[in-house]
Amino acid sequence: MNYDYTAEQKAVFEQFSKLAQERIAPHADRLDKGSEAERTKLLRANLADLGGFGYLGMLAPAPSGGGRPLADVAVLAEELGRACPATFLSSLASMHCGLGIALFGDAALRQRLLPGLFAGELIGAFAQAEPGCGSDVEAITTRAERDKDGWRLYGTKAMVTNGPLCDVALVLARTSEGELGLFITERGAGGFTPGRSLEKLGCRGAPLSALVLDGAPAAALGAPAQGREQRRRLRLLGRALYSAASVGLARACFTLATDYSNERQAFGKQIFKFQEVAFKLSDMKMLIDTGMLLERKAAWLIDSNAPDAEIVADCAKVFCSEATTKISSLALQIHGGYGCLAEYPIERLYRDARLGEISGGTNELLRMAIAADCLSPFE
Repeated sequence: MNYDYTAEQKAVFEQFSKLAQERIAPHADRLDKGSEAERTKLLRANLADLGGFGYLGMLAPAPSGGGRPLADVAVLAEELGRACPATFLSSLASMHCGLGIALFGDAALRQRLLPGLFAGELIGAFAQAEPGCGSDVEAITTRAERDKDGWRLYGTKAMVTNGPLCDVALVLARTSEGELGLFITERGAGGFTPGRSLEKLGCRGAPLSALVLDGAPAAALGAPAQGREQRRRLRLLGRALYSAASVGLARACFTLATDYSNERQAFGKQIFKFQEVAFKLSDMKMLIDTGMLLERKAAWLIDSNAPDAEIVADCAKVFCSEATTKISSLALQIHGGYGCLAEYPIERLYRDARLGEISGGTNELLRMAIAADCLSPFE
């Protein structure tokens, strides 16, 4: 691993950080607490800003307008997680959709949909979970049936990020042959009905709903038999970015905690001078630096096609998400009673952090994969 970034890389990182802090971070609180109409307007503006920068398409192959290594994009995801976790979550869902088309779609599909998705003009979603199954993809019942024009989808997807707004959805469905494949379907083509927006604990600015598919026209991404491997590749990239965004969220909590502990006084002195507070800050710092090393190593290994890339990415996602949950809790504790007030940003970040242990692959499931890898030499 080489942390000696080039002048060009540093310039991109600095420009993106400026965009995130000046254009996206100021709206994070309204994305969380505003009306649905206000959230929608702000999120669309954020995605357009990200698209204008090129972030949404950076992981696509160079011919589709991308070509950036994951290690670079992870640094940007960290900055986006620091600015607004909800915007990161929404952008990741749209990136999954666009990246699926870029990697596995045919030329006609790429030419028609990628410009809009990568510019943030179209919003994408990745529809996997169902009311009766979450992590157990083998229990999926959404059907993909052939007709004279291609494919049609039947079923209900649950908890689809960007579901209420999405123009394009990447859908995991089962064919009559029992294969799990990835399919692209679009709003407005019929048989595509988003459910009502669901309120959730954290990342409220990333809209969530069910998606009802009743004969929705669809295009298969390659052969349906390739769906499991395609999904694995997309989720691996997403897991690495989720780890990076978790570190960014942790950094935001740490900044709030250090600033508050410097400003707040008790018993005649700033509270950071109390050992109880200073030790919390030191623990936060150690967890952030360790998480940053791990998530950037995971991205570098994926770029290198290393054999242990996937398991390190699993480790990074588990460690970074759980470290961020702890860091947000410590930061709230430093704020005392004020940390529980909605007007303080740490209250929102505390809620946002908790989602990280569930989204992007539950930590329990990833621990099972990590344990299996550790024990594989003894089988």
